[in-house]
Amino acid sequence: MATDPGQDNNVCRICMTEITVAASVKGCNHAFCYHCLHQWTSTRQSPLCPICRTAVTVLVLADGSEQAAQPAAGDQQSEEVDLSCLDHNYFLAEVGRLLSRANLLHNRLYAEAYGCGRKGGSRQTQRGLDSIQDVLGVLSSYRGSLQDEERFDAEVLLQDLYRLDRQLTTAQNGGAHDAAVAAAPAAAGGGSWDERRQHERDYQEDEYWHEDDEDDDHHDEHDWHKGVSRTPGRAPASRHVKRNTRNSNSNSSVQQQQRQQVPRGRGRG
Repeated sequence: MATDPGQDNNVCRICMTEITVAASVKGCNHAFCYHCLHQWTSTRQSPLCPICRTAVTVLVLADGSEQAAQPAAGDQQSEEVDLSCLDHNYFLAEVGRLLSRANLLHNRLYAEAYGCGRKGGSRQTQRGLDSIQDVLGVLSSYRGSLQDEERFDAEVLLQDLYRLDRQLTTAQNGGAHDAAVAAAPAAAGGGSWDERRQHERDYQEDEYWHEDDEDDDHHDEHDWHKGVSRTPGRAPASRHVKRNTRNSNSNSSVQQQQRQQVPRGRGRG
């Protein structure tokens, strides 16, 4: 039974215990305890996957067979999801798990790009590093808010962490991912979460950086991107470096021509 590569396949996200008899949602492949998933779908008129909100119409059992979901009748529904058990400690553990994964992945890609004296990896590797750095920034913000025990919307935060998990999976598989995914809606009702996220975006817009590839000389100024130098040990590039270099070369050429025009027939006095 295929499952999502970013999910911890041993833990049911409904009962938060180890999965014994497994079943998954056809379409998104998220796995749960069969009893939990069956109860989840049978108590809702329009059941959705607890993780990604995909409509649940068919359950895939451990042996690969399929079973049609049996939604509740109108008078039996219980559409509200009870996420009261997902407290600050639970989300701190989830954020910590994602931070560990993101750091390991970032270190691996960085070593591939800059280890053993290499000057940098491909554009794809650099985009992966940037994407992971965005994830690390968001997760660090969430960890600070959770440690301060700020109020949050459990359902929105759960979906946010799922998106970040998928972004790491995309970077790990070598695909480019829009960094805007990391800037998904803040997961708290309080203003402090929103302010922290806005502060991160404002900070990233204060600097310019440029990818350090062999064909940099063929790019014009439109290829400069807003953001900070997200790779450790690399200072943010400045627009004025190439301008000053061109001006310096131009001045040197003019001075050389002036020296050639100086008369050489003057004898000693």
